[in-house]
Amino acid sequence: MNKCKRRTKTGEYLEDIPKKKQWGHYCIVFPPTPTTPSPSNKRPVQPHAASVFAVTTRHYPPELFSDDNPEHAFEVAEKVKFASIQAEDGTLCDAVFAPFVVVQRSGKTVLEGHLVRTNPLYELIMQGPLLCRLVFQAADGYVSPSIYAEKLNSGKVVPTWNYVAAQFFGTLKKVPDQNLLALLSHQVDQFEHSHGSDWRLSDAPSDYIEQLSQAVFGICFEPARARTHHKLSQNRPTDKTAVIAWTQTLDTPYKTLAYWMSDPDEQ
Repeated sequence: MNKCKRRTKTGEYLEDIPKKKQWGHYCIVFPPTPTTPSPSNKRPVQPHAASVFAVTTRHYPPELFSDDNPEHAFEVAEKVKFASIQAEDGTLCDAVFAPFVVVQRSGKTVLEGHLVRTNPLYELIMQGPLLCRLVFQAADGYVSPSIYAEKLNSGKVVPTWNYVAAQFFGTLKKVPDQNLLALLSHQVDQFEHSHGSDWRLSDAPSDYIEQLSQAVFGICFEPARARTHHKLSQNRPTDKTAVIAWTQTLDTPYKTLAYWMSDPDEQ
């Protein structure tokens, strides 16, 4: 039996890339099945999302700064609510940005949102499910070595950049048009609640909402794999408290970083 060929998102076969250059290449596994012509208006059938994986070594991403627990990734997604969408097959030249809510559907945790129909994703998703990556950027910020205790002892300290992000790999599908208004209503309710407001979709004239809804489409992303990146001074435990205190004196983005660095019981 032929072995599966692994191809990077740039189209190269992984087996043809020197071992030292394979680190961090996200690839798609192409099983050795016969190819069949696709209709001219259809995109070639993509592999199942579960076959997308990251070729990495134990060196990156460091276990200290990342984990593959989906619950942690969904925690970031629920807090951030805004993600970039990147097509894994290279059919989308630019990243697309959209708000999402975490929803339970048929026993699965999925991410739902909507986009305007003039978005380039609309034409792609109308051809069938699209293999994508969603990235939620929670917080990031510069950390000055001036706050490290070691600066006074040996001076052997350097700056760094702390950050929190989550990425999901899976399949993006179009939500049936008959379910669009329910999706929009749920999304609005979630966003309003998180901001302490109480506006509802039904507060606007129904004909007005109906007219606007014709210009958008709903999307549902079903993750096959998730990863959370959280570089938050874990490698400097004796300085972490000082870093948190320092970030809390700065502007809002740094206060958000301090939130993620704090113990969950203190948030």
